[in-house]
Amino acid sequence: MRNILAVSAIAAILFGCAQQTRVGNYSELSSTVVQADLVSDATKQLMVLYPPAKSHFTIQQPTTDAFGSGLVDRMRDKGYAVQESSKEKATVTANDGLPLGYVVDRLDDASLYRVTLLIGAQTLSRAYVVSDGAVTPAGSWSRKE
Repeated sequence: MRNILAVSAIAAILFGCAQQTRVGNYSELSSTVVQADLVSDATKQLMVLYPPAKSHFTIQQPTTDAFGSGLVDRMRDKGYAVQESSKEKATVTANDGLPLGYVVDRLDDASLYRVTLLIGAQTLSRAYVVSDGAVTPAGSWSRKE
């Protein structure tokens, strides 16, 4: 019985990851410090996989939330070429650059959040525990190619 439940849970998680089409910030985190910590960690992971000054990204969604605008600013500070979509609509005019999207959401546990970066066909994801205004990674970055 345990094996059936475990397999069902894993299948549901993988199916959810495969079907993920929404983008944006759904975390309802109001703390700018927490958002800045998430942005900083996401940018560090990008730097591991994509060298600054040699990588060009095209943001595939409006970046009107704190995570999105912070991510774009931080990426530019680190030397990335970033083309943003229009603030009103998620369209870009140029086809060059790696397409980049993101999802920030809260998992079932009220203190567990997830950042997912969608880079072309690749997905990077990491969970975080937020407690008393502090962000702690709940594991390593996962990478789906």
